[in-house]
Amino acid sequence: MVEAIANEIIGDKVGIRLSTFTDYMEYGDSNPEALGLYMRDDGSMTIDNGNAYLVAFGRLFLANSDLPKRFELDANLNKYDRDTFYTQDPLVGYIDFPFLRV
Repeated sequence: MVEAIANEIIGDKVGIRLSTFTDYMEYGDSNPEALGLYMRDDGSMTIDNGNAYLVAFGRLFLANSDLPKRFELDANLNKYDRDTFYTQDPLVGYIDFPFLRV
C-alpha cells in the first residue's frame, strides 16, 4: 500500500506514522506507555539486544526535527510540549522549536 501511494505522489515525500497507542482492528500494545519513553541510548540498546527491530522517537522528533544530528553529536534536546501537538495554529508546535546550532 505504501508503495502504491509513493508511486502516485513523489516517493521521497511519503511518511508512515506508527502508533502503539492505537487499538485498531485488534492491533495495539498491551503496555504502550513503556514504548513512549525511549532516549538515544536505551533505544539503541533495545535494538542491539534483539528486543526490537525498530524504535520510534515520535514525540522527540516533534520538538527536534534535527534529532538524528542531535543524537550523533550527543547534543541537548528541546523539550516537547504535548499541548501543541496537532494544533491548528500555524505558528505553534512543529515549527517553533529551535534548530541545533553547530
